[in-house]
Amino acid sequence: MHAVARLVLHPVVRNVQTSWVKMGPAGVRVCLQAGANDLGGTLMEETITRSAGASHGQEMTPLMMEAAIRSIGREPRQRTTLYGSAPAERYRQSFVTKRDTTQDRPPLTLEATA
Repeated sequence: MHAVARLVLHPVVRNVQTSWVKMGPAGVRVCLQAGANDLGGTLMEETITRSAGASHGQEMTPLMMEAAIRSIGREPRQRTTLYGSAPAERYRQSFVTKRDTTQDRPPLTLEATA
């Protein structure tokens, strides 16, 4: 389905996102191999999907996201909302844990590049 969406909607829609909250780590890897090129961002203690009965969605750290992307032979790239490359400082800051800092951080979204 993701591959068909990329073919049909290109060039109007260039990026198709898969959601770890809905799909879980294994489902994300399958979707990234089947046409999706964007992995949904980090959420801390997501509850909406779990309240609806899903078994995924508690938390996926940036390290876990990168590991999932690399496990299928793709290179992760942190991006901005408009798909530009995230500044190096934002990338570094996304790996700092809550107990390491009290700074607010924007959500992390990773794009899986070929």
